[in-house]
Amino acid sequence: NFKDLMYALGKLETNRSEFECAIGLEISGILIKENGEAGERVAGLVKESGYASYVNANEAFLFKIPDDWSLEDAATVPVAYYTVYYAFFIKSLVKSGQSILIHSGAGGLGLAAIQVALSYGLEVFATVGDDEKKKFLLEKFSKLKAENIGNSRDSSFEEMIMKQTNYRGVDFVLNSLIEEKFQASLRCLAEGGILLEVGKL
Repeated sequence: NFKDLMYALGKLETNRSEFECAIGLEISGILIKENGEAGERVAGLVKESGYASYVNANEAFLFKIPDDWSLEDAATVPVAYYTVYYAFFIKSLVKSGQSILIHSGAGGLGLAAIQVALSYGLEVFATVGDDEKKKFLLEKFSKLKAENIGNSRDSSFEEMIMKQTNYRGVDFVLNSLIEEKFQASLRCLAEGGILLEVGKL
């Protein structure tokens, strides 16, 4: 996940002991039963030291891996979805009929956020970096409208949001953009709207 990448590149400050615990929260593998037999394929989160041959995991933080996923695929899912859960239902409370702007919609977190937002009946706006990513989102999410997808490379998405919401703005912005695009994101919020900040820089 992106947080692990930022730690590995030295973009997030930490001391060595924190570093050893901070990377590798996502896991996937085979659940071993109490009798030692192999059980279901599972993925999830652990508190620390996920880079290992085996881990002691809390089953409350595990999920069964779908048959058509590889273990490698499954290991990319937990942080994105738990981040969305935390942002949408712990730090705020999204509800059907509300609207949200999700930046970097074709990234791991963006895809998870769009899926959850659509399943909860929110009107979803998203940004992407190019037309290929826009096409990908439209193919993946049939409920997503082409006119609700803007550009994340500049602040032109602000005009799109204002036009599509009749200048009301959105109830939530899941933000990972910086500088002038961050300021534009703030201006996209409706009165009383909530900024969910997940940017790393």
